[in-house]
Parts: sequence; C-alpha cells; structure tokens
Amino acid sequence: MKIALTSYKIFIIISVFQLMFLYVKCQQHISLPFETLTINNGLSQGFVSSIIQDKMGLMWFGTNDGLNRYDGYKFIVYYHSPSDSTSLADNEINCLYEDSKQRLWIGTQHSGIDIYDRQHLIFIHLPHSTENGLSGNTIVSINEDTTGAFWIATDKGIDHLSITCKNAQYKEDGNMQDFFANHQLQFTHIRLIDQPKENKRSVSSPRLYSDGNNVFVSTADGIYQILYNKDSYKFIQKLKSSPESEGMPLLFKNQYADEWFIQNKTGVYKFTGKDFSNPEKIYQPDVARNRLMVDKTGRIWIADKDKTILINKAGNVENISANNSEANKLLGGVNSFYTDRNGAIWIGTYGYGILKLDPEKENFHLILPQLTAYQLTQGKDGQIIANSLLRISIKNEQLSNIDSIKNQQHAEYITADKNGSYWRSAGGAVLCCNDKSNFIKKINLPSADKQVPPFPLYLDSNSVLWMGYQKKFLEYNTVTGVFRVYDYPIIQDKDNFDFLQTICQDAGNILWLGTQNGLMRFDEKNTTWKYYALENNDSTSLSNNTVFSLCNDPLQPLRYLWIGTNGGGLNRLDKLTGKFVRYTVDNGLPNNVVYGILPDDNGNLWMSTNKGLSEFNVRNKTFRNFDVNDGLQGNEFDRYAYCKTKDGMFFFGGVNGINFFNPNEIKPLQPPPILITDFRLFNKTVSVKTPESPLAKDILYTDAIKLNYAQNVITFQFAATDYRRTGNVYYRYMMKDFDKGWIYAGTFREATYTNLNPGKYNFIVEASNDGEQWSKTPKIISLQIIPPWWKTWWFYALIVIVTVAVVYSIYKYRLNQVLKLQGVRNRIARDLHDEIGSSLSTISIYSKVAQEQLKSNSSNPDTLLKKISEDTNEMMDAMNDIVWTINARNDKFENIINRMREHAVQLFEAKDYTLHFNFEERLNHLKFEMEKRKDFYLIYKEALNNIAKYAEGRNVWIDLLSENAVIKLLIKDDGKGFDVNSIRSSANGLVNMQHRAENLGGEIEIKSVLGKGTEVCLKFPYH
Repeated sequence: MKIALTSYKIFIIISVFQLMFLYVKCQQHISLPFETLTINNGLSQGFVSSIIQDKMGLMWFGTNDGLNRYDGYKFIVYYHSPSDSTSLADNEINCLYEDSKQRLWIGTQHSGIDIYDRQHLIFIHLPHSTENGLSGNTIVSINEDTTGAFWIATDKGIDHLSITCKNAQYKEDGNMQDFFANHQLQFTHIRLIDQPKENKRSVSSPRLYSDGNNVFVSTADGIYQILYNKDSYKFIQKLKSSPESEGMPLLFKNQYADEWFIQNKTGVYKFTGKDFSNPEKIYQPDVARNRLMVDKTGRIWIADKDKTILINKAGNVENISANNSEANKLLGGVNSFYTDRNGAIWIGTYGYGILKLDPEKENFHLILPQLTAYQLTQGKDGQIIANSLLRISIKNEQLSNIDSIKNQQHAEYITADKNGSYWRSAGGAVLCCNDKSNFIKKINLPSADKQVPPFPLYLDSNSVLWMGYQKKFLEYNTVTGVFRVYDYPIIQDKDNFDFLQTICQDAGNILWLGTQNGLMRFDEKNTTWKYYALENNDSTSLSNNTVFSLCNDPLQPLRYLWIGTNGGGLNRLDKLTGKFVRYTVDNGLPNNVVYGILPDDNGNLWMSTNKGLSEFNVRNKTFRNFDVNDGLQGNEFDRYAYCKTKDGMFFFGGVNGINFFNPNEIKPLQPPPILITDFRLFNKTVSVKTPESPLAKDILYTDAIKLNYAQNVITFQFAATDYRRTGNVYYRYMMKDFDKGWIYAGTFREATYTNLNPGKYNFIVEASNDGEQWSKTPKIISLQIIPPWWKTWWFYALIVIVTVAVVYSIYKYRLNQVLKLQGVRNRIARDLHDEIGSSLSTISIYSKVAQEQLKSNSSNPDTLLKKISEDTNEMMDAMNDIVWTINARNDKFENIINRMREHAVQLFEAKDYTLHFNFEERLNHLKFEMEKRKDFYLIYKEALNNIAKYAEGRNVWIDLLSENAVIKLLIKDDGKGFDVNSIRSSANGLVNMQHRAENLGGEIEIKSVLGKGTEVCLKFPYH
C-alpha cells in the first residue's frame, strides 16, 4: 500500500483524535481475536451451560435446546424424540462429563442423567427413583473419583454411585445396554440435613466439587470435605464462611496445578493446596456469583456481571474486549469456560452462543486496530515510532503506553539514531529532533526545493545519513555536517520524490539501493556503481524493477542479498556472480508483492505481503505462511511498516493496525489428530441406525466396512480435531491398491469414489497444519467390496469346471464321432466285403465254370451267364445303396422318401403291382443321420423285396406317418400271406430287420394271414 502526500494539518488533526481514542482504550482493555459460533453456524441454541472435549477430540456443548457435537466444521444436534425411547431424555442440559471409560454423561434439568452410547447412537436413561436411584431429576454436576465411583449433585442433594459387575464372563465392548445389563448400580444418598447434630448442615441445594481424589461440598456456612468409606461418610470443615460473605461460596479447581479458587461476595481468592488457608485475594467482582477458569498458560478467566476479566501471569487484571463487535456482545454474558487439549479457549454464554480463542493467534499480538500503519521505526529503548508521530511502548508483550513525539509534525520518513534523536524528512531539508530536550535542528539540503522532502532516510553504521533527493543520491555526515551528492548510474524518466525506495548496507560497507527502476550497488570508498535490472528472457536477472525491500542474508551476508519486489516475488542476488534466483507464489510465497523483509535469530526471513506474512527457511527454501485467520491485522501490509527491535521483537503494520511478535514463539504446529466423521452412500449419510446399514458401529468407531458391488458411490468426510487452525487444516488421502499415490485435497475434507472394483482396500487419511508435517497416526478404514455372484471365486471355479467339462465333452464327442466314423468305415468295408465281395467271388466262380463249359462244349453256359447277370445287378444295386447311404446330402427325409418311392416303383412295375404310396409332408423337414437312415431304408427295402418275391399279390400299400415324435412305417400287400409261426426265427431277413429296428430304438411287428396278405409295421422315435 502506498500513502500519497496529503495536507499536513488534516493529517495532524486525524492523528491526534486517533491517538487520544487509542490511548484511552488501551488503558482499559486487551483486545483478543475471538471467533463466534452461534445458531447461524449450526448451534442448536445460544444458552451454553457446559462444554467438554472428549478423548477423541470432538467438542460437546450442552444447551437449553439439545446436545451439540462439533468437529470444527459442523454441528450435529441430538434432541429428545417422544417416539424414540433411545433418544435424549431432555433437551435442557445442565452439565456434561466424560468418565475414565470414555462414557459420555449428560445431566439434564428435568429427566436425570443420560449416558450416551456413541458407538450405537442410543441414550441410556438414569432417572430419579425412590428405590436405588437418583435423589432428584435436576442434575447440577457429575464427577468420578479414583475408585471409579461417581459423585452426582442434584437439586435434592448429593448421590454417590458405585458400579459393580455381576457377570464374571462379561467383556466390555462399548455397548452401553449390555454394560448396564451386566452391572449393578448402587446409589447412596448423602443427606446433609440428616446428619448427627455435630455434623448437621443446613443447606437445600449444595454445590459439589471433586478433583478425583477429594470431594468437597459448598454450603451456606462453609466448605466441607466428604470422606466416604463403603456406605458410611462424614464431613470435615475446610473453610468457615464469614458473616459478610453472605451466601454459598463457589469453588473452582485449577486443572493444571494444585490450586483452588473460592468466590463469594467479598472477592475471588486463590488457595494453594486443599487446606484453604492463607487465601490470596486476586479480584473483587461486581457480582457475587460468577464463573472462573485457569487456562493452560496459567491465566485466570473470570466472568463478572456484563464483562469478562483476564488476570495474566504477572497478576495484572485486564478487561477483555474482542476485535469485532459481534464477539464483544458475547463477552457480556459468559456462562461457562473450557480449555481444550491444545489450549484453545471456549466460552459459553447466556443465550448468544460460543466464543472461541485460538491461542496461536495471540502470538501475533494486535495493537491499534483502528490505525492504518504505513511506517514503523524503532526508537530509543525499544519504543516504536508509528507514522512518524506516535510513540508506542510494549511491556510484557502488552501495549503499555502510547504518546506523541513532542514538536513533531507529519513526515514522509523518520528514523532514529543511537543517541535517541529522530531524523525526519521535511520540505527541502532534514530535521534532527530530540523531544526530551526540545531540541530541533534543521539542515537544508543542497539545491533545496522546499516543496519536496528527501526520501527515504537511512542511517548507516558510521552515523552517516543517506537519502534520495531530486534525482540525486545524498550523503550527510552527521558528525562533520558535510553533504556529498552523487549521480545515479541511470537517468530517471521523471522526477519522482520516491524514486529511491529503500537503502541497505552490507557487512562490507557497500550500500544497496532499491529503486523504481532496478537495484543499484554503491561503493562509497571507490565511488563506483553497479546496476541490476530485469532482462527479458533471462531467468537469472532481477524479476521486477520495482524494489520495495532489501535484506542481507542472515547466514552469508557478504555473499547473498535478498530483494523484495513489487510483483516479482522474492529474489536472491549472488554478489559474486551477479545472478538472481527467484521465489514466487509458484514456490510457496503467498503473494508476489514483498513489502518488508526481516531476518530472525534462526536464519529465517519474515516477509510482509498483500496476503499476510511469510516465514522463509533460507536453508531448505520452504515457506510457512500466515494470514488473517492466524491473528494478523489483515492480509494487506504496508511497504515501510516493518521493523525489528533490539530484543528481537518484530513489528509489521497494515491497514487494520500493527502486529508484533517474537518469531521464536511462532512455532510450527504439530500435525493434528484426525477422525472420519461421516460416511455416505450415493451422497446420503449412513448411520448405524440406517435400515440395512453396512455399519455395525458409528463411523467414528468403525475400522472396517463391507459393501456389495452395487453400493459403488461412497464418500468419506473427515476432520482434524485441532481447533487452533479450523478451516486452514490441509488434508491428504489415499485408497490403497486403487489410488496411485496420495491425493492432496488442500482444505477440502471429503473423498468420493464411484468406480471401485470388487476387492479389499484401505482408505487412509492424514491432516497437516502446514502442508509439510502429516498426522503421526493416520486414520485407516478397511473397505471390502463384495463382488456379484458372477464374479465370485466359486463362480469362477464353476466356470472352470464347466469349461473343462465342455472341452472334455467336445473332446469325447469328437472322439466318439471319430470312433463312430471308424465304425461306419468298418461297416462299409464289411458290407462291401460281405455283399460286394461275396457277389464278386460268386461271379468269378460262375465265370470260370462258364469258360470251362465253353471250352468243352459239353453244356450250355446260358444259365450261368444269367446268374452272373443277376448277381451283377444285385451287386450294383447294393453298391448304389451303400453310396446313397454315406452321402450326407441324403440326410434330409425328403431324399429318403424320394428314394423309397423310386425303389418301390421300379420294383413293383415289373411285377405288375399297383402301388399306393402315402406320406406326411411335414416329414420332409426331418433329418436322419447316416446309420439310422441306412437301417431304416434296409428294413423298408427288405420288406418290399419279400413282397416282390413271395407275396404274389396285386396291390402294395406304403404309409409313412409321424405321431407324437414317433415315425410309423406301415407296409401291406394283398398277397397269399404266410404262417408267421412256421417261419424260423433264425431266418436271415427277419433277423436283420429285427436287429435294425432295435438300432433305431424302435420295434417292428409282422402280421400275416394266409390268403389275405402281410402287414409290416415299424415304429421308432425321432429327435
């Protein structure tokens, strides 16, 4: 940010009013950077009665309208539901307590105690009961002692609760219903008004306090310790109330030290130990009843009437205010305090919600939030000069005083020397001022133009004052009073009074000048210059010509110089080589405008930018960035508003005040613990109560999830349980055996998967406060996706078995076909041998006999020749049948029928028979394999040949029908018939027909009546 020249008078008036306001304010209040959590953030109701952090790190808030769980990002609210007996018993909550077994106890206003089973999301109710139960339903407090017994304060008195196991085989697993079913609860009522006379206490609603080992009760006449032994108890008075204390004293315990605090109308007192002697009064409250807490740093927080008080470690009482108006309103109605495990402060209020204070933000102390700080300079004794007019004193890391520098007016630049004098710029001059002696000395500049001040001013180690003025570089020796004027090595385009931006001297007494047009090196001894500027296409040149800040390297100051630029980020110059190394947002710098650079004692650089502060580790070249969420005055700082005090304190100013801090206290936060807080299927939250839920326990307690293959859109939501950087925690996650590596999610805290294959995975998530150090104990959930039945091992095994079976069946089939074919070949060979071979042998014999007869002329060979002719015809007919049978084209039944008709016609025309041939057309579409075709046709042929040879009839009827997947062949004649019984069963023709019918899987029946003809009926199935 750049402040333009304005009217001095207007500026002085504004500054004086601003100074007066800030001075009065700083004497009354300490301003802290509170955050607010209200119903607008999801809190169920603004009256917060109790706050705790459980062992897992989650925050719990009891309100007048429900129980709230908070993970740093969102609230989950639990209410009473009349239709659900496992819901919260009462929405009005008085107190919360987590015991040593991590059971969450909820004390209600009207319904006794609830114990929340967080694994199964059910509430177990312990209401008031006249028989072995609570003495009252209004619960004031709950505590556990070292024996595991519980002390409960109700509106009716005090109860001692002991829990004993009645089942030796029982093993606790977090199920509260099983726990209480296997344990005996024994209540003992501590009745103060029923004690013997010497121990009688007149009190109706006592207050109970316990540190685990000791139990104290507060009554109107003092504080008593309760000594309990089995079923007996007694009281020992520890503090007697004085008449002026009026009423019941309140007792508070410092959980970090052996200290107790008692508050009554006369004041707040601190006691060391438990004897409550030698009280130390630390505060006088405006009201008799208040709230008190000691935080991890030892500071005491007190809620008093309409304000909140802080007593710091030095014992100073400070009124607390917030740096925003909304939080200030909440500070006026504090009802409860709590410090979490990391030191964050939580404050519950009477109806306004919750305040949260991040202790890390307090390290960046904020002062003067109404001031726009555009220039900071260290004065004498560690004081800071702001905007050339205000002198700020800091003591014990607190703003202790603000005053104005005497006889001062606004100056464009001011610096202080080691003698306590101030050197400030004026029109055409510099002024040397000492407000203690009211001394002012004006030194006119050579060639002075009274309207233009020199800028900036720099006092080197030799008390020489350097400045820029009218396109010249001026040297003023404060001892001799001599000026020297030097020309810059380049010509300025125009006369800008702030052409020179910053001056720095290195260990070799070389001056380095940052300008609006590059970097310059000036050797005073030799009066020589060297110029560095941005050169296009040269990444080793200066990244931007406007130089805002310069800093010698904290480790090697003679070798390296660090340069902050306006838009070019951070540069490092190697003075030996003249080469630059650039560091920008691409390397981790939050912003490329670097206003100021300060080195710390550890060799790191701290820089102010337009997006907060950044710490640069010179050794490993890494950045650690801070913004307004870390307690800074804002993200925008100013180019001259930075300085380092002699005790190592850093000051950076911006548009909303000044931050000061000790860089040694700004330590990296350890990686936070992490929880998986939500699990969703198809973007709908799944709980243990969801119908057919895959969760047996709440997701917080779940280590393994089993899903079916159709549940393929899953989301995990996670949260780090460190509330110091809520919203600025970084996350990374990985689905092992699916993701190739870590997925860096930034501050986004969800992971969604939509395409996980069946199998086993491990989902791993880690958190980090700085993006470098990650959770020491990551959260891991094992995930199993059950495959569909067609992707299971047994199905694969079945597929293998079936495949092997099919392959084997195909193999067997092909083998059988080969064997069958071989059998066919053998039968064909046998048929050829039997029918053709025998016929040829017969013909051969007949031929030889005929030849012998012809030679001898002894007989006529005509008979033999006729026989040869007949056998030849039969052989040709048989050969024709064999060829027809093995021809695959004849598999169709249509071809079979045609051959049957053809054979019948040829056979019976010669015999003068009348042929009646009938068949069903649908048989044409059937197919017959070769063997069956052969057997069927030979049966048919044998039957027709028998008719032709022996029947001596006039008609032949052939019917071919199909009925119920059965083929029926019926052949009849009107011949002479024969006696079936007289025919030998061994007759070749009939035997062959019977055998062939069996091959067809059917049966053949022959009927014949003498003089009436013969009937042959063949039936066989087809497929």
